[in-house]
Amino acid sequence: MSLSSISIIIPTLNEAEALPATLAASRSALPEAEVIVADGGSTDATVKIALAHRAQVVFGPRGRGPQCRSGAAAARGDLLLFLHADTLLPPDAGRVLAEAFARSEMQIGTFRLSFDRPGPFLAACSWFTRFDSVFTRFGDQGITVRRAFHDELDGFAPCRCLRTWISSVARGAAHAFGHSPPRCALPHAGSDNTAPCASNSATPCCCSAF
Repeated sequence: MSLSSISIIIPTLNEAEALPATLAASRSALPEAEVIVADGGSTDATVKIALAHRAQVVFGPRGRGPQCRSGAAAARGDLLLFLHADTLLPPDAGRVLAEAFARSEMQIGTFRLSFDRPGPFLAACSWFTRFDSVFTRFGDQGITVRRAFHDELDGFAPCRCLRTWISSVARGAAHAFGHSPPRCALPHAGSDNTAPCASNSATPCCCSAF
C-alpha cells in the first residue's frame, strides 16, 4: 500500500500544548500522509498550530465520535489512522503499516502502547496491549482501518463518549482480521518526551486475530 494513501485523523479540543509534538511525529513517520485535524471548537491555539504544520482543519460537533466522523468524511486516503492529539507515532510506523496492510485480509489494527510517565498502572496498561482483546484496546493506540471497511461499518458511532473508540474496534473485530503491529504509540505529557517511544518501539508483539 502506498503511504500517500494514508489519512491521519486527529480529533482535538484545546490541544495546543500536546499537538505540536504529535503533528511533528506524524509528519516524520508518515511524510506523505494526509493529516486532518478535526476540531470540536477549540478556544486556544490548536487550530493555528494545526495550520502551521500544514494540516487540513475541519470542524464538527464536539465529541470524539462526531469529530472522527467529520475527519473521515474529509479524508481521501484508502487507509484511515485515528490518532489522539497527545499520542506520538513510532518512527517506523510507515513500514509497519505498509507491511501489515499489504495483506488483503488485514482490515483493522492498532499499535502497541507505551507511556512516557512511570508508574505500575500505566506499565500494566502498556503490557496488556500486546493481547488482542476489546478489554485491552485504547484509543491512544491509533486505530488504523481500511477506508472501505470503515465505511461498511458506518465509521465511528456519532456519540460523544470515550467508549466510542473501543466500540469501533469491537465492531471491526467482529467482522475482520486484525492485529496489533509490533511497534508502540506513545501518549505523551509534552513535546519533549519522545525518547521512550523510540527506545520501546523495537519490543516484539504477539500478533494474532482480534
